[in-house]
Amino acid sequence: MIRKLWGLPLIVIVCALLAAPALASQMLWNFQSAEVPELPVANPETVALGMRTGATWPTVFYQAQDSQLVASSLTPAGWLGSVVATVPGSGTVALRSQAAPAGQVGVAWQLNNMLGMVQSSRYGWQSNSPGTITSPMSQGASAADLAYLSNGRPVMAYADGGTVQLRVNDGLTWNSDVVSVMPGGSSKSYASIATDSQDRLGVAYAESGMLLFATKDIATGQWYGAEVRSGFAPSPRARISIEFGLNDRVAISVLDNTGLSVSSFDIQTGKWGTSWLASEVFSLSDLVYDSQGRPALAYVAAGPSNPEIHYVIHDGSGWVDSVLPAGVDAASGLNVTPLSTSIGVALAFDGEDLPVIAYKANGTLVLAYDPVVVPEPASLVMLLVGLVLVRRR
Repeated sequence: MIRKLWGLPLIVIVCALLAAPALASQMLWNFQSAEVPELPVANPETVALGMRTGATWPTVFYQAQDSQLVASSLTPAGWLGSVVATVPGSGTVALRSQAAPAGQVGVAWQLNNMLGMVQSSRYGWQSNSPGTITSPMSQGASAADLAYLSNGRPVMAYADGGTVQLRVNDGLTWNSDVVSVMPGGSSKSYASIATDSQDRLGVAYAESGMLLFATKDIATGQWYGAEVRSGFAPSPRARISIEFGLNDRVAISVLDNTGLSVSSFDIQTGKWGTSWLASEVFSLSDLVYDSQGRPALAYVAAGPSNPEIHYVIHDGSGWVDSVLPAGVDAASGLNVTPLSTSIGVALAFDGEDLPVIAYKANGTLVLAYDPVVVPEPASLVMLLVGLVLVRRR
């Protein structure tokens, strides 16, 4: 009797383990339109996404056709759109969003030498600018990045004139700093910033074909840095994105002419390692961690017949790639095939670690949410075999 009781769970566990890798490869998504009808998305477009109030309510930021920056926020009354800034001039605005500790969301925007940020508050949307840029790069390269300290103060980083500029808001004004890990080195570009649990600043950037990491000791004001990898190949749509995960584990995603990769620091070896994810990526892509410390990205890549949205996450043993469906979604009636010109795909996680993805599809600006994992046929067969064996015992 004891042998039978121990044998039942063993069969189920073995079948579950065999099926686990396949389970993550197919997901059913819910789709809804996040675009404000009277404020259509500009083309080409960039998109940013932030989760408000305990990572519960999504806000999608996008550039409307009349150079207005729009925040489209999901509420119980539906999607409500607000024009949060008017960007002077013409061109594609670069956007990056971040959620603050108190539940508000902010977005950094950049167009040529113009720079600004907008964040939500109980009094509405607040807009300000930390300054202007002297020598802007191409739009993908010059996208300013935004992060928050634990007290809710925003910090920004961006490339300007061959340097990486930092701006830290103290509640009244923006204080300036410059990353100076390699004084006298060649020009720096493609900057990204994040903060860890101790409010230490982490900055990733490119210099002389290298990907570099820099951090600042707040007590001494000293910058420290390390080379993450060599072989960085600039391109018009290049992007660097740094994030801190659980226990301040740090990772950096890179999109350049060689493809999309993620570099992370291995505490056991004391070295940086790199994983290569895709070779042909159409969209910009920023790295995101869920609350379990799993890094993830979403991007547009070429498919067999149409462009595809890929959602990739590291589950602890390796990178798992899930392709979102294309064509007309039966439940919503939306055409959810991404545009081949899509340069904006934004990813965030809600409070239950479910991925939320915003992107421009053929029909509208789409929010893909609440995926349901569906077993593949092979997984179902293994599960059925396991149940049959359990039944026999």
